Amino acid sequence: TLTDHRFLGLIDVRSSSQFPPAEWTAHTVSEITRPCDESLLITPEVDVETAWLKMERFGLREMLVVKGGRLLGVLSRSRL
Repeated sequence: TLTDHRFLGLIDVRSSSQFPPAEWTAHTVSEITRPCDESLLITPEVDVETAWLKMERFGLREMLVVKGGRLLGVLSRSRL
């Protein structure tokens, strides 16, 4: 989720399952946004090998590239 171009957190399938689909129009995205675990984040200055090793260590398929609180992109294991 972005507010004022600042990265706030994540929303995933588990988060959205808090409410039945019939209630989705009564809730906002900010209600289901959760803080992002630091293990999912990486800065653009990190070398590719370090990024790959971090993904391996945490069993991640994707990592969020963040700098100064701004989401710059998503690094995907399949794209490496």
